[in-house]
Amino acid sequence: MSRPSATPGSPALTQTPRLTTAIFGLGGHDLQPRHLIAAFKAMQAEQEAPLIYLGSQFFDKTPDPHMAQIQERLRTAYPETELMALETEANPNLLPPEAMRIRFHSVGGYGTIATGKLLTDILAGVLGMHSKAAPKYGSEKSGAPTNYYITLSPDPILVTNAELEDVEVVISPDHKAFIHTNPLKGLAEGGTFILQSSLTPEEVWRDLPRNARQTIRDRKIRFFVVDAFTVAKKHAPIPELETRMMGIAFIGAVAAYVDRVAAGASREQILERVRKQLEKKFGRKGAQIVDSNMAVILDGIGATREVDYDTPAFLEIDDHPAPRPLLTVALSAAMCPSTRAERTSGLFDPAYYEDLMARPFREGTIGEAPGPAGCRPVHACRHGGDQGQGSLPAGGPGVQPGHLHRLHGLRPGLPGRGDPQHGARGPRPDPHGDPRDGCDGGAEGRLAPAGLRHCRADPRVPAPP
Repeated sequence: MSRPSATPGSPALTQTPRLTTAIFGLGGHDLQPRHLIAAFKAMQAEQEAPLIYLGSQFFDKTPDPHMAQIQERLRTAYPETELMALETEANPNLLPPEAMRIRFHSVGGYGTIATGKLLTDILAGVLGMHSKAAPKYGSEKSGAPTNYYITLSPDPILVTNAELEDVEVVISPDHKAFIHTNPLKGLAEGGTFILQSSLTPEEVWRDLPRNARQTIRDRKIRFFVVDAFTVAKKHAPIPELETRMMGIAFIGAVAAYVDRVAAGASREQILERVRKQLEKKFGRKGAQIVDSNMAVILDGIGATREVDYDTPAFLEIDDHPAPRPLLTVALSAAMCPSTRAERTSGLFDPAYYEDLMARPFREGTIGEAPGPAGCRPVHACRHGGDQGQGSLPAGGPGVQPGHLHRLHGLRPGLPGRGDPQHGARGPRPDPHGDPRDGCDGGAEGRLAPAGLRHCRADPRVPAPP
């Protein structure tokens, strides 16, 4: 007697389909639409990989000679690694032409999340659009870089809360954002850039990196500066609210100077719509709250100045850049590593650091930078017999059956978070290292593409010098 089918009308499979396992989110790396497209194309390719990593790369296309040798040894010993990281194309625009994307570059403690939420509600109401917003910040909280992403569209927004790499508006309450990131990355041609600064437009332009000035010119970006802190200090009832109220001044700058917000309406009409949204948001708290927020918005509009970088004064700044300060005090030789001494790590090797960190950081591609030398998916160490939450099943490529491994086996290193893209300092000694696997859990451990530590037992790929 045959058993009834659990899915009537659907015939049983005659053979097991080919399966591809994709791993994403390692080290907090984002999953973008281009990664899904690359995964789909990889499954259509003739040489199909059974395991792929989305948002990660293990090989540099333009390595220096030393790194090229290491990468070649890795390819030779583990040829399957070549197929694990996918080549991606540019992100497709999945939104209609009328949509608008905004990205904040701020600092923890500035009230950016509250500002972003309020700006999202105001713009969605003023423009009559659907909205989606999401923050990005680390565990450091106050003082650490933070981001906030806003998407506005006339159609329902089906895109996930991925980081917005391509935007029409960039708002930077962090006046030092160019030191640690590139706020102009992905800003559309003709887009708007609003920067916090108490300096004059000429002084702001002089302080910008040369490549940033060139990017603004090439893309014809509308560049504004606003001293939102001074505006907030004038209106904040208590000193503790000065930094948090500065975000309201930025809302005024966006409402008055972003073309897509005005959409042909007069400034008076836009401000009336903004006031209605404030009444909807704060009306139950009393008219005084609405009036005080509206006063900050109006002063924010008045404090916003456009940087007219095509005038002779700015052109002269480009021709005569500010001289670099002369450093007359030599550093002690004890503070510098010897060029002849053997190093236990490549972290402080100038070429290694340039290849792994500095250049991807400047180019804004550090999220998918190649992993440190020696990354390879081989024998993972046991961790006290406890597989733990978030672990991968045994039997992955190069991992012996029965080995237990975690997604994040290393403690955070400088400057990343213990993942293959950001490098890692040597792991702390692990009392649970299994001697049967040839791993003592000490400084010989290396980081694998899945965040695993490696054992000394595999001699095929030598550790980097």
